[in-house]
Amino acid sequence: MGEAARVRAADEAQDHEHVVQLPASWADYLRLLAQRGEAGRPRLSFAAGVLEVMSPSEGHEGVAELLGLLVAVYCAELGLEGARALGSVTMKSARKRKGAEADKTFALRAGRGPADLAIEVVWTRDARDKLPIYHALGVREVWVWRAGAIAVHVRGERAYRVAARSRVLPGIDLALLCSCAAEGSLTRALARWRRRGG
Repeated sequence: MGEAARVRAADEAQDHEHVVQLPASWADYLRLLAQRGEAGRPRLSFAAGVLEVMSPSEGHEGVAELLGLLVAVYCAELGLEGARALGSVTMKSARKRKGAEADKTFALRAGRGPADLAIEVVWTRDARDKLPIYHALGVREVWVWRAGAIAVHVRGERAYRVAARSRVLPGIDLALLCSCAAEGSLTRALARWRRRGG
């Protein structure tokens, strides 16, 4: 293998997220959260005696950061006074023995309560197994980004159902949002997003 091929292989290896699932108790999950502290990495989720530990890749984080920024700009433009960008906040319920950390989380209404929107970026793993956790935690809507498109999951009585558009941010152009996030460049993404109205 030549030097260029070795460098390319090393770069590709760095852009894979690492996911491990382990049998664990609720106490194990809480202990790991405490040990990790406010670092935010690795991301931890827990349900049904399974602890998932995920270390996101650079590509994964790049898309997540741009999506979060563009949604925050959109909320500010709408003048949503109660909107809060919560990042990868830990959402958990001791009663339900479930916990998760989305890539980006938003509360769009004033006051406390379950998050209104969780965004999951799928890079090398599937996020569908986390949907029951978010449902149990009361998250109103989950966006799952995969390969440049967003699937909207709206909370129903027993499960999420796929919807054509967002209910929590009904006017948002998700195709344009994904296209802007694909820019990679913060400056170009923001410029395209701000030009959308005119």
